[in-house]
Amino acid sequence: MNSLLQAPANSSQIPTTTTQDEDITFKLQLNCTARKSSKIQTLRLKPFSPLVQDIKKAIEDEFSIPTCVQTLRYQYLTLPDKGSLLDACRYVRTGDMLTVDYSCEADVKKINEIIGWIREVSAAMEKEKSLPYNLRAETNAAIHEGARNNYDIVLALEIFDWLDAKAYVNKIYFEECGGLEEVISLYETILALDWGDMSQTYRYIETFCSHAFANFGETLYFRRVLIQHDAMRMAVESMLRVNMEIKGMAVVEELDPRWSDEYSLYALKRIRENSLHTICKYGNEGFRAHT
Repeated sequence: MNSLLQAPANSSQIPTTTTQDEDITFKLQLNCTARKSSKIQTLRLKPFSPLVQDIKKAIEDEFSIPTCVQTLRYQYLTLPDKGSLLDACRYVRTGDMLTVDYSCEADVKKINEIIGWIREVSAAMEKEKSLPYNLRAETNAAIHEGARNNYDIVLALEIFDWLDAKAYVNKIYFEECGGLEEVISLYETILALDWGDMSQTYRYIETFCSHAFANFGETLYFRRVLIQHDAMRMAVESMLRVNMEIKGMAVVEELDPRWSDEYSLYALKRIRENSLHTICKYGNEGFRAHT
């Protein structure tokens, strides 16, 4: 049975069913609005699924275009996300052209790595809570090792830094995959700990969270999303406690010039800088949200 893939020789109508082991190839016209460019690519679906969401996911996997920024069209018909290609277009043939309008590609692989790392850290911290205090060092060491091995992943937060089309799409995709909720939850967990009792690993994680808040604060939509999750309170709380620690470290160093903890001081200053940036960016939106 050739079904959708090839029309029967004695008929111009193509059957609208297909088996799961068949494949189909489409030509794609990819129109990027940010670059005002267009190119033709080929997409092979094996096994073939007529669901529009599955086709969009295949395009995301192949070309790093998130499903949430795709508009998929066949001829003059815009295909609905929750529909089937066969419902919308009963005469689609293998080799037909699908048009994909999108704003920009995303750093899909990096973003999935960042979210995976956040979830691993959150799970390890949750596990640590149930352990006796004398056994927590091993879990903390594992988190530290993971943080060190994934330092390039944390630096990948720079993909959200700039106010361009790609950074915006990266942010949308990060939120779409649940990354923003994971960061908020992780930040809340860290803020519940006393800074003086935190390991360097946990301080490193707080730096990461504050950096994420500052980056997402560059965009109006995400400022409003984060304000709804009490981002202002978290940023203020973070800044106040690191300010106290910085003052305390200055007093100790004045009493004993030989004492120094450059790593902690660097982390403190980064958190203060990120938190201040967040407060300034979110301030007007927070005031509007409460008036």
